[in-house]
Order: sequence, then structure tokens, then C-alpha cells
Amino acid sequence: MSRKAKPNSARKRRIQQRVIERDRVCHWCSAPADPPTMDHIIPASQGGNFSVANLVLACWSCNQARADRPYHYYRRYACNSITG
Repeated sequence: MSRKAKPNSARKRRIQQRVIERDRVCHWCSAPADPPTMDHIIPASQGGNFSVANLVLACWSCNQARADRPYHYYRRYACNSITG
């Protein structure tokens, strides 16, 4: 059984910077993500990796509220919360 390699700190910083430059605001609520946090589309607890393709920028509140819920479930929840 192979284990996924964790990114080293320099690689992790480069990935985070690319996600910040790509997204600029919270993926979930469109507010400025200050301080920015990285939210895994597929949660790390469910096998998701630390890659640009699996990360979105999130504000702290949305990242904490989502926890490890599936992307499609939380996307529906976040959209309903914003539209009322």
C-alpha cells in the first residue's frame, strides 16, 4: 500500500500562492478571504491531496463551516444561504 507524499513547505507555499492568485476571493461566499485559508474540494480526511486542482480559496468562516462535508453538499448549502 503506497502512501501519498506530503508537500514540503516550499512547494506548499507555491501551491497556496497560485490558489490565492487564481481565486482572489472566498469560493463559497465571494467575500475577501482575509486571512485566506485553503479548502480542499475533496477533503484530506477523504483522500484529497494538496494540489492546485483540489484547492479553493476560502474565508475562515466558510472553511470552518464546511469542515469535511462533500463539495456538492456544501455548495448547495452555501448557495441557499446566500440567496435566502
